[in-house]
Amino acid sequence: MWKVKYLEHPADILIEIESDSLEELLKGFSSELYSIFLGYKFNFNDSTIFHNSIDINIEGNDWVSLFINWLNELIYYIDAKRIIFSNFIFTKILPHKIESKGFYSDDQFILRGMEVKQVTFHNSLIEQNQNKYRGILLFDI
Repeated sequence: MWKVKYLEHPADILIEIESDSLEELLKGFSSELYSIFLGYKFNFNDSTIFHNSIDINIEGNDWVSLFINWLNELIYYIDAKRIIFSNFIFTKILPHKIESKGFYSDDQFILRGMEVKQVTFHNSLIEQNQNKYRGILLFDI
């Protein structure tokens, strides 16, 4: 599981997440992104069988760019395809590459929260301290 903290920022949303694994860190930031768009706390669904899936493969220059590219890809799916993924299976998480499968249903959703334009590099970091992972990312609204 992950622990979320909203940090102060004058204009945008700055989020810090701590977790035990990179997979949980990715899911934590993805969940917070969806929560901002939807206007309520989003939780991934591990118990439902989904018939729709999409391969999501992302590359980056380092951990920070990889996470930012991942989240910006999720924003693309929300904006362009009207898809919010209910769960992910990560098959590869490397410093420069994520390979995963995103699962979703055909259910409609209403975006009642704020629109996130993009996730940016300002104030962003991804780090590992002993057996914990920590990330800080800025969501441009």
